[in-house]
Amino acid sequence: TTSWRRPVLRADESMKLTVDTDQFVRRMSGQISGPIYFEFADGSFFPERGWFDFPITIMSWWSRDLALASGEFDLSFMEGNCRLRVSSEPGSPSKIIPFWGSLPEGHQDKGYAIDLESFKELTVGAWEQISTYPSLDDEEARMVTTCIGLLTEN
Repeated sequence: TTSWRRPVLRADESMKLTVDTDQFVRRMSGQISGPIYFEFADGSFFPERGWFDFPITIMSWWSRDLALASGEFDLSFMEGNCRLRVSSEPGSPSKIIPFWGSLPEGHQDKGYAIDLESFKELTVGAWEQISTYPSLDDEEARMVTTCIGLLTEN
């Protein structure tokens, strides 16, 4: 069991968000799919290494939720029943709990302590990588700019 009470790390020290634009594919629906997943400092991956999903769509949801960041909220993926529960309390370190289906029993004592601002910076970095994808249409490019703006507002 990983305790969230370990020292609070910047998100970029305790986790990495991988978005691989070299493997992006535009689906018949018009949406872009590609690898998007987290790697944690303990060597674990979530949802799993190489997870394929719809990065622009889900990251737009995450950006909105992270910009509002208060209390507990879930960052969802489109594919699979996997989420990250984020708990953000004023004056306390935030924590993130990756889970499938429903939260595990005893979830209050599980997860990773994170600095929420650095988690936002990690997400902005992924958006900046997406912005370099040459096949973004105008609407997708606006989405990237809007989401970066949401996450970097003071």
